[in-house]
Amino acid sequence: MANTRLFHARDSSIVGIDAGGLMTANIQAGYDDILTSPADGNAVPDTDRATKFIRGTMVTQDWVEMQNIIAGVGDEIIFFEKESTKNTYTRNTLTGVHVHNATLNLAHRGYGTMSIAFECQFDVGDKFIDVWARDTAVAAAALPDLTAARGTEITDAVHSVAMPHILGLTLNMAGQLATASHDGDEGITAVDVLYEGTPITGTLTVQDSETVLIRLDDTSLVTPLVLTIKQSAGAAVKTITIANCVFTGLGNSSAAGANYTSYAMDFYVHGDTIGTPLTIANAVLIT
Repeated sequence: MANTRLFHARDSSIVGIDAGGLMTANIQAGYDDILTSPADGNAVPDTDRATKFIRGTMVTQDWVEMQNIIAGVGDEIIFFEKESTKNTYTRNTLTGVHVHNATLNLAHRGYGTMSIAFECQFDVGDKFIDVWARDTAVAAAALPDLTAARGTEITDAVHSVAMPHILGLTLNMAGQLATASHDGDEGITAVDVLYEGTPITGTLTVQDSETVLIRLDDTSLVTPLVLTIKQSAGAAVKTITIANCVFTGLGNSSAAGANYTSYAMDFYVHGDTIGTPLTIANAVLIT
């Protein structure tokens, strides 16, 4: 039999935004509704399948593209996989894509990542292969030449005052996902993502013992958290500005031995309804 195995996912485009450094592409396809009936004394029940879906998650090292992907106007995800024992690739194209969740992770002296979750919208009559298309035998020369903006270290953090010794940042932006399938449609034919009234949350992990409790006591609702990010291979530094950052909790980890005590500080972004209301675009700025 022919060897049709694929491996080594690479070179992604997500809703029109090139995102290099693809780490994983996890995709699920199936039926949301499995109907069974044990009636009439049948030993094995009758079964029907309904509501086709394709959804998944992707992780790339191109963390600076998080906001661009949230605001992306495209509806496709494209990525490539190497074909076993060949010098060619398979192009995966997912259509009807709606991104409804994005998470940024930056760790101390480790490459940062951005992960997204998405749901695909079917057209009436679509089969799985219509929504998840695969083109085989794509020449290596036809692959896009992508590079990732790899972040390696948070070198500075300021929240009214300097907060030294940063270990990492997690930042999440989640939309409200609505889906429906009616009128005899085989797949999910209605998908909407509402980025309205949904929290922007995160965790800043530090070893600084002097400012953490003071930051937790801060009563301001409009203080930004500004982070400076060192980039791979001497690339220009990046800055993350998280508007109206309000710390809500603190957990510390202290143990016998030589490891320094760390503090995980949870926060959310305040909408500032008294002043100028924030939008998704200006709540988090990556420059």
